[in-house]
Amino acid sequence: MKMNRYIRASISLLSVALLASCGGGGDDEAGAAEPYSISPATHTLTWPAGSPTCLGDADTVVVSVFGGAAPYQIGNISYPSLITVDKTSIPKNGSFTVSFSGGCFDPGTIVVVDALGRQATLTLANKIGT
Repeated sequence: MKMNRYIRASISLLSVALLASCGGGGDDEAGAAEPYSISPATHTLTWPAGSPTCLGDADTVVVSVFGGAAPYQIGNISYPSLITVDKTSIPKNGSFTVSFSGGCFDPGTIVVVDALGRQATLTLANKIGT
């Protein structure tokens, strides 16, 4: 009778060990296998030397998000009055559009954070050339 109890306990422990070794199931638990990146990572708009100011509405850039773990949050815009984005969140790999509202800056940044907290930084400039 005691032998059966020891055998059952051993089988239970073995079952727990096997279940624990099978690992987790998705990005939330194990991390994303794909590297996380954005493209382009930099964008510069340069006006001719002698221009009176850096204009807005003259250029937009579409930024694509690859890999990592969705959803992605777009934020930490360094010059929110000069740089605008068309969305603040992307539910899965996709893209967002950045517009310049006028005014010079160099550099400006936007940070894109994936669901695992990894960051990708877009560096922007709207400047007058030399």
